[in-house]
Amino acid sequence: MDIESGNAGEVDTHDTGWFVGYGEWARKGRGARGLRYMNRNALSHSLCVKWRQHEKGDRKVGEVKPISEGRTLCVLAMEGGEFHIEFCRNKEFKSGVIKRVLRKDGDFVIWGENLYHRGEVRGACTIVTVRWVPVRAADD
Repeated sequence: MDIESGNAGEVDTHDTGWFVGYGEWARKGRGARGLRYMNRNALSHSLCVKWRQHEKGDRKVGEVKPISEGRTLCVLAMEGGEFHIEFCRNKEFKSGVIKRVLRKDGDFVIWGENLYHRGEVRGACTIVTVRWVPVRAADD
């Protein structure tokens, strides 16, 4: 499954702060097809950005979300919260489930296409979510 996680403040960005994009820093260690990397000349569409303050136990988060398109990035934007997120190729979440936990300010998870996801808020938190769809090049 195409999933990557880490902490935005701990990613080596060569002192730029940009942890998703087209720079060499995004390509290193992940290859040109890494989720955080897009070629400088690549196109994308359908940009969406969400800022959501979740209360502990927010029930809507636990619902299985529609299958993913493009790439989605979630970042914990508030110290002290705790956000659990699960990914699976089937919407029943019966096998092959991958779990990630966002606990520290800047913790992130980014994922690609064709995944279902659901979450659990174990501590009130603010999550910033960015979604975009890269345009596939003929040689991709």
